[in-house]
Amino acid sequence: TRGLGLNKFKVFVDAYNGLAEENENNNKTTGTVDVFIQGGDLVPVYPYKYAVVPSTPTITLKASTSDPFALSRNYKLQLDTTDAFTSPLQQTVIQSSGGVVEWTVNLPFADSTVYFWRVSKDSTGPNDTYVWRESSFQTITNKHGWGQSHFFQFKNDGYQFVKYKKPQRQFAFENDRISLFCRTGIIYNIDPANIIYSLNGSIKHTWNCAWNGWSVVVFDSISTKPWQSNMGANLPGFGPSNNCNCVTQAQPLYSYDFGSTNYCGAAKLWKLDLENFLNSIPVNSYVLAYSAQKHEIPTYPPSLISAFEGIGGNIKTVSDSTPVIIFGRKGMTAGQANQVVAINTFTPVELNDTLKTRWNDGYVASEIIGPGYKWNSLHWRVRSLDATAGDSTKIKVVGIRKTGQIDTLVTFTEDSLNVLDLYNYADANLHPYLQLIAYKKDNIHRTSPQLKHWYVLYDEAPECAINPKKGFVAIKDSMQEGDNFSIVLPVENIGSLPFNDSLVFTYWIEDANRVNHYYPQKLKAKPFNPGALIFDTIVVNSY
Repeated sequence: TRGLGLNKFKVFVDAYNGLAEENENNNKTTGTVDVFIQGGDLVPVYPYKYAVVPSTPTITLKASTSDPFALSRNYKLQLDTTDAFTSPLQQTVIQSSGGVVEWTVNLPFADSTVYFWRVSKDSTGPNDTYVWRESSFQTITNKHGWGQSHFFQFKNDGYQFVKYKKPQRQFAFENDRISLFCRTGIIYNIDPANIIYSLNGSIKHTWNCAWNGWSVVVFDSISTKPWQSNMGANLPGFGPSNNCNCVTQAQPLYSYDFGSTNYCGAAKLWKLDLENFLNSIPVNSYVLAYSAQKHEIPTYPPSLISAFEGIGGNIKTVSDSTPVIIFGRKGMTAGQANQVVAINTFTPVELNDTLKTRWNDGYVASEIIGPGYKWNSLHWRVRSLDATAGDSTKIKVVGIRKTGQIDTLVTFTEDSLNVLDLYNYADANLHPYLQLIAYKKDNIHRTSPQLKHWYVLYDEAPECAINPKKGFVAIKDSMQEGDNFSIVLPVENIGSLPFNDSLVFTYWIEDANRVNHYYPQKLKAKPFNPGALIFDTIVVNSY
């Protein structure tokens, strides 16, 4: 979608035809559904999100309406030193039409304090709710830039295998519990579609590619993700472990199926292939094994029995054709696994258990930083939760071009906590935006290093906004075909820096077919100082 303005939606129901229906041709809209989204929200714009600003006793906070021509209404603004805003330091209600809303506040606390502020349309009735937009900034003597140092400022960063635990104010490696369910039985006593295993309720495998044997699932010891078995090119067919893959890669298969009868062809050595596969599984990997039809356990050689014992199974006394499920870990001894055996051949059997991830590394990715005119320095700190060494952290600096292209610029280890010449690694002319990524690791204690703060000090770019209430004029409110339509559009410098280069204005009109017609770009001469206004006249011909 395009957000505010006219949006065109195509709606699909059961897009992958997962449900059987009498008619599969009426599951999508004809053409598009047009929805016009009219913006009425207020958005914090200055200081920038996570800005570092010089210490000052007062500051003027500025927010802009998403619709610059919004009708006059009340907006509520709050300031605090926490994002809970349970007892705001200051708050106010301001009535304003579309454009820029300004609020001057006192900053009563010491240098390096982080302030949170938020804005919303005012609630005017019992069924009307606040829709808050939040920002934050920090005051540091004689510094300009970007930073996150209060733990609550990290909440919207990107996380991979690291959890942001707000109540504890800690980062932790992500160790989730995943529910495992498995059901098997003998055909005619159970619908083949009900022979499954699932993770958190999501079915990963149905029926078996081979029967009169076993389905074996291997879960990664760290991520608990099941191994995908059908990764070869000649599928359906036998895989590298001589397991039968009965579907193509377009349908991932998360099970290794071995048996005397299968969809792939003759498998006379399937017991040896199963034994070799079980023995090849890495230590500590979770393993699920469940029988498929007549497993023929009484005919197994001692070496295959021993291979099952290596995942915690104890199958010596299980009679042929009795359904059985084993869930263990490679490296267990016989009997340690969770093993369920049906009471007889005719009864299906089920198993419920859990897997737990064991992450020892992950990363935190900052929100986008900039735009900047010059990248000056990088400063960051981490601490360990452990009394003995084991943690490691490194910071990768990613540059973002105006085109959106992302380039990795440099990676710093913990012997470079203060990089005073960031401009030697990041050229703001080429990469006006940056992103920081903290890679964390602890192979010993498996506790995440704690990122205390990271700062990028830089020469920021100036900021302007359309502010109609400072002098918008429509020259004609009615016109004939062929007349020129003129408007005067006020643009205000809402930042703290002048535009030292010429400011470029670009306009376009979108016709009924959503084709953009561009007007020539206009260059406004420098300087354009903070608080100054430019009144730009736009003339549109109605032909």
